[in-house]
Amino acid sequence: MSETTFSVYEALRAAITDVGGVDKDGFNKHQSFAFRSIESTTATTRVALLEHQISLIPSFTLLSSTDWDRGEGKAPMHRTELSCLFKVIGPAGDSFAFSTVGEAVDYEGRTANKAMSAGTKNALLRLLQIGSGEDGDAQAQHPASTPQAGGSLAATVAGVASTVGTGAGNSG
Repeated sequence: MSETTFSVYEALRAAITDVGGVDKDGFNKHQSFAFRSIESTTATTRVALLEHQISLIPSFTLLSSTDWDRGEGKAPMHRTELSCLFKVIGPAGDSFAFSTVGEAVDYEGRTANKAMSAGTKNALLRLLQIGSGEDGDAQAQHPASTPQAGGSLAATVAGVASTVGTGAGNSG
């Protein structure tokens, strides 16, 4: 009896089906918006990635780090932007890479960890096509854009992966 080993694209398709969605479990009171936490995103996606033998290997590169004075004796504000490269490895050992950006602002100096979490959450949301069904921001910015019919997931992901440049010091 032989066991079939699936390509990274076949395994990814199955993981996307299994994950479905991730509920928005947090709310930012200061700016009035709901969000998905990194904790619920990773908890929801972890099982599907493990079951389908998909590994996600991250690499982070600093794009910028800035501080600014908030005045009136307040602690300075810190901002960090990272380029986040993710290598996705499937059960057959084949792989592809894609990138996201991680960004964070904080006044207590935790911006690097927050930016890595933001980049990882963004990667999981994009990789596993997680959404809530409506994306008001995307609709407002790109009202005429519509998904293209046909084509395989492998071709789509490979096309995206081939357009992603790897920065100096990163290996694909």
